Amino acid sequence: TDPLWIENVRFDPTDGSLAEITVKLGNITGKRLSVEGEVRLCENGRVVVKVPMRLTVDGKSAWTTVSADISSLARWSQFSPRLYDLEVEVSAGKFRDLYRETTGIRIVGRNGKHQFTVNGTPTFLRGTVNYNIFPLTGYPSVKPKEWFEIFKTYKEWGMNHVRFHSLTPPRAAFEA
Repeated sequence: TDPLWIENVRFDPTDGSLAEITVKLGNITGKRLSVEGEVRLCENGRVVVKVPMRLTVDGKSAWTTVSADISSLARWSQFSPRLYDLEVEVSAGKFRDLYRETTGIRIVGRNGKHQFTVNGTPTFLRGTVNYNIFPLTGYPSVKPKEWFEIFKTYKEWGMNHVRFHSLTPPRAAFEA
Protein backbone atom coordinates (compact mmCIF):
# COMPACT_ATOMS: atom_id res chain seq x y z
CA THR A 1 0.00 0.00 0.00
CA ASP A 2 0.93 3.66 -0.06
CA PRO A 3 2.83 5.07 2.95
CA LEU A 4 -0.54 6.47 4.12
CA TRP A 5 -3.16 3.75 4.49
CA ILE A 6 -6.43 2.80 6.17
CA GLU A 7 -5.49 0.55 9.04
CA ASN A 8 -8.84 -0.08 10.71
CA VAL A 9 -12.53 0.79 10.23
CA ARG A 10 -15.32 0.31 12.75
CA PHE A 11 -19.02 0.76 11.88
CA ASP A 12 -21.32 1.25 14.89
CA PRO A 13 -25.03 2.01 14.49
CA THR A 14 -25.72 3.99 17.67
CA ASP A 15 -29.50 4.15 17.40
CA GLY A 16 -32.16 3.97 14.71
CA SER A 17 -30.95 7.05 12.89
CA LEU A 18 -27.17 7.45 13.29
CA ALA A 19 -24.03 5.40 12.83
CA GLU A 20 -20.53 6.26 13.94
CA ILE A 21 -17.72 5.23 11.59
CA THR A 22 -14.30 5.25 13.22
CA VAL A 23 -11.28 5.18 10.92
CA LYS A 24 -7.64 4.62 11.90
CA LEU A 25 -4.99 5.72 9.42
CA GLY A 26 -1.38 4.60 9.35
CA ASN A 27 1.43 6.90 8.19
CA ILE A 28 5.09 6.03 7.58
CA THR A 29 5.99 9.10 5.54
CA GLY A 30 7.50 10.85 8.57
CA LYS A 31 5.54 13.95 7.53
CA ARG A 32 2.43 15.73 8.72
CA LEU A 33 -0.32 15.00 6.20
CA SER A 34 -3.65 16.71 5.56
CA VAL A 35 -6.04 13.93 4.62
CA GLU A 36 -9.34 14.24 2.81
CA GLY A 37 -11.71 11.37 2.43
CA GLU A 38 -15.21 10.07 2.18
CA VAL A 39 -17.29 7.40 3.87
CA ARG A 40 -19.97 5.82 1.69
CA LEU A 41 -22.69 3.23 2.11
CA CYS A 42 -23.72 1.69 -1.21
CA GLU A 43 -26.52 -0.64 -2.22
CA ASN A 44 -26.28 -2.46 -5.55
CA GLY A 45 -23.52 -0.08 -6.66
CA ARG A 46 -25.56 3.05 -5.85
CA VAL A 47 -24.36 5.43 -3.13
CA VAL A 48 -27.12 5.83 -0.52
CA VAL A 49 -25.14 7.65 2.20
CA LYS A 50 -22.07 9.85 1.76
CA VAL A 51 -20.12 11.68 4.49
CA PRO A 52 -16.96 13.77 3.94
CA MET A 53 -13.97 13.28 6.22
CA ARG A 54 -10.96 15.53 6.94
CA LEU A 55 -8.12 15.12 9.40
CA THR A 56 -4.44 15.73 9.96
CA VAL A 57 -2.04 12.86 10.58
CA ASP A 58 0.89 14.09 12.68
CA GLY A 59 2.59 10.85 13.70
CA LYS A 60 2.48 7.22 12.70
CA SER A 61 -1.30 6.97 13.08
CA ALA A 62 -4.46 8.99 13.62
CA TRP A 63 -8.09 8.25 14.46
CA THR A 64 -11.21 10.07 13.34
CA THR A 65 -14.91 9.42 13.78
CA VAL A 66 -17.70 10.64 11.51
CA SER A 67 -21.46 10.35 11.98
CA ALA A 68 -23.75 9.19 9.20
CA ASP A 69 -27.52 9.52 8.91
CA ILE A 70 -28.81 5.95 8.38
CA SER A 71 -32.48 6.63 9.17
CA SER A 72 -33.59 5.85 5.61
CA LEU A 73 -31.70 2.53 5.36
CA ALA A 74 -33.25 -0.90 5.92
CA ARG A 75 -32.24 -2.89 8.99
CA TRP A 76 -30.69 -6.33 8.82
CA SER A 77 -32.61 -9.30 10.25
CA GLN A 78 -32.37 -13.05 9.94
CA PHE A 79 -35.53 -12.97 7.79
CA SER A 80 -34.54 -9.99 5.65
CA PRO A 81 -30.72 -9.83 5.54
CA ARG A 82 -30.26 -6.42 3.85
CA LEU A 83 -26.60 -5.64 3.28
CA TYR A 84 -24.69 -2.52 2.29
CA ASP A 85 -21.16 -1.98 1.01
CA LEU A 86 -19.23 0.27 3.38
CA GLU A 87 -16.48 2.17 1.54
CA VAL A 88 -13.90 4.48 3.09
CA GLU A 89 -11.64 6.37 0.70
CA VAL A 90 -8.77 8.67 1.72
CA SER A 91 -6.19 10.76 -0.10
CA ALA A 92 -3.30 13.02 0.84
CA GLY A 93 -1.39 14.41 -2.13
CA LYS A 94 -0.34 11.44 -4.25
CA PHE A 95 -1.22 8.86 -1.55
CA ARG A 96 -4.55 7.02 -1.80
CA ASP A 97 -6.30 4.09 -0.14
CA LEU A 98 -9.73 2.49 -0.35
CA TYR A 99 -11.35 0.15 2.19
CA ARG A 100 -14.44 -1.95 1.37
CA GLU A 101 -16.53 -4.23 3.51
CA THR A 102 -20.07 -5.57 3.39
CA THR A 103 -22.18 -4.91 6.48
CA GLY A 104 -25.72 -4.99 7.78
CA ILE A 105 -27.31 -2.35 9.96
CA ARG A 106 -28.26 -3.90 13.27
CA ILE A 107 -28.36 -2.87 16.90
CA VAL A 108 -27.91 -5.70 19.37
CA GLY A 109 -29.32 -5.18 22.84
CA ARG A 110 -31.82 -6.40 25.40
CA ASN A 111 -35.27 -5.33 26.47
CA GLY A 112 -36.78 -4.88 29.95
CA LYS A 113 -37.68 -8.58 30.06
CA HIS A 114 -34.00 -9.63 29.88
CA GLN A 115 -34.45 -10.80 26.30
CA PHE A 116 -31.80 -10.54 23.60
CA THR A 117 -32.90 -8.17 20.81
CA VAL A 118 -31.79 -7.37 17.28
CA ASN A 119 -33.05 -3.94 16.14
CA GLY A 120 -35.51 -3.98 19.04
CA THR A 121 -37.05 -7.35 18.10
CA PRO A 122 -36.72 -10.16 20.68
CA THR A 123 -34.53 -12.86 19.13
CA PHE A 124 -34.01 -16.42 20.32
CA LEU A 125 -30.64 -17.86 19.33
CA ARG A 126 -30.93 -21.33 17.85
CA GLY A 127 -27.45 -22.34 16.88
CA THR A 128 -24.68 -24.81 16.58
CA VAL A 129 -20.95 -24.94 17.02
CA ASN A 130 -18.52 -25.46 14.14
CA TYR A 131 -15.46 -27.21 15.57
CA ASN A 132 -13.35 -26.95 12.41
CA ILE A 133 -14.18 -30.51 11.46
CA PHE A 134 -13.60 -30.99 7.75
CA PRO A 135 -12.75 -34.70 7.43
CA LEU A 136 -12.51 -34.78 3.63
CA THR A 137 -9.91 -32.01 3.34
CA GLY A 138 -8.58 -31.48 6.86
CA TYR A 139 -9.11 -27.72 6.56
CA PRO A 140 -12.04 -25.32 5.98
CA SER A 141 -12.96 -24.27 2.47
CA VAL A 142 -11.94 -20.85 1.19
CA LYS A 143 -14.77 -20.76 -1.38
CA PRO A 144 -17.90 -18.70 -0.54
CA LYS A 145 -20.07 -21.12 -2.57
CA GLU A 146 -19.16 -24.03 -0.27
CA TRP A 147 -19.78 -21.95 2.87
CA PHE A 148 -23.12 -20.86 1.44
CA GLU A 149 -24.10 -24.55 1.25
CA ILE A 150 -22.98 -25.15 4.85
CA PHE A 151 -25.04 -22.18 6.10
CA LYS A 152 -27.98 -23.22 3.93
CA THR A 153 -27.99 -26.60 5.68
CA TYR A 154 -27.86 -24.94 9.11
CA LYS A 155 -30.77 -22.68 8.12
CA GLU A 156 -32.83 -25.64 6.85
CA TRP A 157 -32.44 -27.20 10.29
CA GLY A 158 -33.75 -24.02 11.97
CA MET A 159 -30.42 -22.57 13.08
CA ASN A 160 -29.95 -18.78 13.03
CA HIS A 161 -26.34 -18.56 14.22
CA VAL A 162 -23.08 -20.49 14.21
CA ARG A 163 -20.35 -20.26 16.83
CA PHE A 164 -16.86 -21.14 15.68
CA HIS A 165 -14.70 -22.99 18.17
CA SER A 166 -10.91 -23.16 17.84
CA LEU A 167 -10.75 -21.15 14.62
CA THR A 168 -11.67 -17.94 12.92
CA PRO A 169 -13.29 -19.04 9.69
CA PRO A 170 -11.83 -17.82 6.41
CA ARG A 171 -13.18 -14.68 4.72
CA ALA A 172 -15.29 -16.90 2.44
CA ALA A 173 -17.49 -17.85 5.43
CA PHE A 174 -18.17 -14.18 6.21
CA GLU A 175 -18.95 -13.47 2.55
CA ALA A 176 -21.41 -16.36 2.44
